[in-house]
Amino acid sequence: MTRIEKEKTCEDIERMIKMCVGCCGKTASDYYIGITTVPERRLQEHNVDIETNCGWLFRAENETAAREVEKNFTVDAVQGWRMRGDQGGGTGDDGDVYYVYCYLVTTDTIQ
Repeated sequence: MTRIEKEKTCEDIERMIKMCVGCCGKTASDYYIGITTVPERRLQEHNVDIETNCGWLFRAENETAAREVEKNFTVDAVQGWRMRGDQGGGTGDDGDVYYVYCYLVTTDTIQ
């Protein structure tokens, strides 16, 4: 899993996700997207192996940007870019730093 710690805007994150998915030879629907303030715990809950699973973790500039990315790939997704994910729910986390995570769904991962 690739981790990007420099804060990114909604547009930057969306562009990077599209580029990464395109390079992996998969489609967007093969991926799960979500947001969290505690990425290690959340990925563990999804049973994502951060060492071997194909995925990305982006630090968003704020909560609004993180929620917008999630919404744009789930609820408001343009054709061909709809991912699996929580469609408008909360993170269940408390914190000021928001991350957008995206991982390849496998038989081992839990949505």
